[in-house]
Amino acid sequence: MERIKRTLPYVGYAFFYGFVFLLGCYLTFPYHKLKDRLIAEFAAQQKGKLTTQKLEIDDLEPYWFTGIRARGVRLSITNAPKITGETDPPTVLEWEELQIHYSLLARFFGKHKVSFLARAFGGQLEGTFWDSSTERHLDFEMSDITVGRVEPLRALLGLPMFGSMQGKVDLTFPDKRASKGEGSIKLTLVDLAVGDGKAKLKDTLALPKIQVGELTLEATVKEGLVVISKLEAQGKDVDLAADGTIRLKDQPTESLTDLYLRFRINDSYRNRNDQTRGLFGAPGSSTPALIELADPKVKNSKRPDGFYGWHAVGLISSLRFEPFPGNPPANRLTPSPAQGAIRGFVR
Repeated sequence: MERIKRTLPYVGYAFFYGFVFLLGCYLTFPYHKLKDRLIAEFAAQQKGKLTTQKLEIDDLEPYWFTGIRARGVRLSITNAPKITGETDPPTVLEWEELQIHYSLLARFFGKHKVSFLARAFGGQLEGTFWDSSTERHLDFEMSDITVGRVEPLRALLGLPMFGSMQGKVDLTFPDKRASKGEGSIKLTLVDLAVGDGKAKLKDTLALPKIQVGELTLEATVKEGLVVISKLEAQGKDVDLAADGTIRLKDQPTESLTDLYLRFRINDSYRNRNDQTRGLFGAPGSSTPALIELADPKVKNSKRPDGFYGWHAVGLISSLRFEPFPGNPPANRLTPSPAQGAIRGFVR
């Protein structure tokens, strides 16, 4: 007992020294050099790729004991040059703050696991990512994302967007490859609206705000193929439905898209005022709609039932929209009951 009493202070000194040493390392770690290293390694991974990405971080600092906090994180995505040699302006995604916490417990079981919280686009994303010797896994939930601040969505339509997005993504990548991904995706866009009466569609026609309402997306992922079983909205001003697939590639921006989209502008919107009657044609009128005169592709996409049909195809980073006034090829997908119901009025 006496020996333990004599030894105990030295054990305490050792623990205190270890604690102070680790605390000093934690507080004096050169996070600015870590930031430069992360950016440099990310840039090195872009060599030889069709679509290049550039990472920028304004500030990197410690977050609790095994975590980091990054502020001002920006990812610029530049697509491959077109056949003409022209290059579109880069698409920029920006996160105001990103918190990452590394799990020491998971490391004992052979996994690198991090939990993260990102504040971006007016809302937040929260989830986990882990990496083992055989697979990777990513799951996160998003809430209150302002769709008008998500640059890829805004660039896709070329018009102002309003509303918020929420949902959940759960994906597993065997052999650490996106092309073998498995999982599910469920997103909901609430109070979605497009246009503001000032921005011009096709740089020609100003589009008054269209209330889309609630847009729901449900998809399953199996062996790297994203099957969209539900993508629909029955809003105040427009009815919309779509289905199709996305073939995931290990470089996400090179994933291949094959989607069929149908939408119809409702009579109440078309007859709202002189501007909407001119743009989309007054109900029952034989006068051609300006939107069809401005772009022959729009006219070619018109279906007998009043819907406009389009085929979105190509790399997900540079989609091509081609008129498709017919029905999507049969037996492409196994539709859900909800999808079958909406096809009742779409087809």
